[in-house]
Amino acid sequence: MVYVPFVKVCICYNPLKPEAKSLAERVCMLLHEKGVDAYSMADPPPEDAKISIDSPDLLITCGGDGTVLRVMRWFSGPVLAINAGGMGFLTEGSGDDVEELLERVYRGDYSIDSRMKIMTLKNGVRFPDAVNEVILHTDQVGKIRKFRVSIRNEKISMIRADGVMVATPTGSTSYALSAGGPIIHPSLDAMTIVFMSPFTLTAKPMVVPGDSMIELTCDDGGCILVIDGQDGLHVPPGEVVQISRSEIRAQFIRFRPHFFSRLNKRLTQE
Repeated sequence: MVYVPFVKVCICYNPLKPEAKSLAERVCMLLHEKGVDAYSMADPPPEDAKISIDSPDLLITCGGDGTVLRVMRWFSGPVLAINAGGMGFLTEGSGDDVEELLERVYRGDYSIDSRMKIMTLKNGVRFPDAVNEVILHTDQVGKIRKFRVSIRNEKISMIRADGVMVATPTGSTSYALSAGGPIIHPSLDAMTIVFMSPFTLTAKPMVVPGDSMIELTCDDGGCILVIDGQDGLHVPPGEVVQISRSEIRAQFIRFRPHFFSRLNKRLTQE
């Protein structure tokens, strides 16, 4: 008896990349040949999240990391990310490997890599969870602000900077790394706080427990709240942004545990 772990599959592609659309069509055809109910669609914006594309059992992305991050804003099930973009740090394979990848998924020859996501609240309103990071950044280019960071109502920092970032272990190898943060293994339950271009020599990245409630505030000017590189929500002076671990986790389909080899390969690319 053939093991078929997923009944309904959606393939989501980046419409700005012709190669991604072609790959999505090929994936859809290959799944149809196996009798799987599969359909493809262009990468939807967050406001279309309610369509939920009939709640598929599996979502396959064809694009880069941006496509993965966008679909994970509205889909909480397992994701197989196939690279048709640039670096593809979050992806598991490329279009050259697609037949082998799908065959292994069809056989159930894979594991689920469960990763922390973080939730963001502003004025009691919850925004889409982040897989990588949440950033509170000055709303004026070249204008630093004074950012206050508190954990469980205890102030831990007051730093002038361009912004402050809270990253997951997954996000520690993304924007947070380029901003000077440490690499955190994705299995750890922790968050990293990184100041962006701080105007002091003493502002160092901090690693805090995953169950922390982090509060970010800027009292001397307006800021922009950015979640996983999306949107750009205005935050007026004095308004508190709360960041904590989400009850929902990101689920990546993996075929082998290769975090360090992936890390070395991606970070040594020219």
